[in-house]
Amino acid sequence: MLAIASAAPCRAPETGFGKFIQAYFPKAYHEHADRLWDFRNEMIHAFTPRRMSIIRGVPEAHLETDESGTPTLNAEDFFAAMASAANAYIAALEGSEELQAAFLHRLDSTAGGSIHVAVLGFMPPAEGTGEDA
Repeated sequence: MLAIASAAPCRAPETGFGKFIQAYFPKAYHEHADRLWDFRNEMIHAFTPRRMSIIRGVPEAHLETDESGTPTLNAEDFFAAMASAANAYIAALEGSEELQAAFLHRLDSTAGGSIHVAVLGFMPPAEGTGEDA
């Protein structure tokens, strides 16, 4: 998802996330860019799919639309497409100074994307809550 997050977070298909979907995901996903943006937001912020259904182990239902007009993502197929898109993006990033500049700009942005590394403190569990409880 880092590759997706590096694109400007924008709903319009011709900018940001939509551009990423168009450039790096298989063609079958292109028409779903807006729905994928909503799906991404809800999964990250609420761990709930939005505007898409998600199933596991039913590849024949992947990207099929139900009677309400909601497309279905088969988890394994979607993961494979996302991994392929990330690999394609990384390959493009390695060869493009323009993409590298945009990527670094996004990482430095106060609008999100920066990486923060810190040492986490450790507190042992309270008595009676550890493994030996």
